[in-house]
Amino acid sequence: MLADVPPELRGAEGAAYSDGNAHTVFIVVARFPQAAASGEVDAVIAGFHDGLVKNIPPGVRLSDLEERAPGPLGGRISCATLRGDASGQLCAAVDAVTMMFIIDLAPRSSLDPDLPRRLREGVVTSR
Repeated sequence: MLADVPPELRGAEGAAYSDGNAHTVFIVVARFPQAAASGEVDAVIAGFHDGLVKNIPPGVRLSDLEERAPGPLGGRISCATLRGDASGQLCAAVDAVTMMFIIDLAPRSSLDPDLPRRLREGVVTSR
């Protein structure tokens, strides 16, 4: 996933977390070289949407994309839910400084719609 981060972004980092059972989370985060304007944040979200539609694996269906509450960091969080051969959620969380992508693979019954906001707050605050 880190190989796909545009080279102009700074400090790209990735991590994977698992509970050892059925829940795995992948995170990629990077900083913009300078503060992104509102239109640039929207362009990153639009690119995320386009990439999802073009790259969905066979046997997996996506829900409609939905905006989630961004919390105190502002910006935008947009997610799609996976169904079929994989279940989980794919999210982009973007503000003027940071871009974060989250792949949350988990049984549908244990998906937490607030997880992207909490992860973003924890990661961005600690950077």
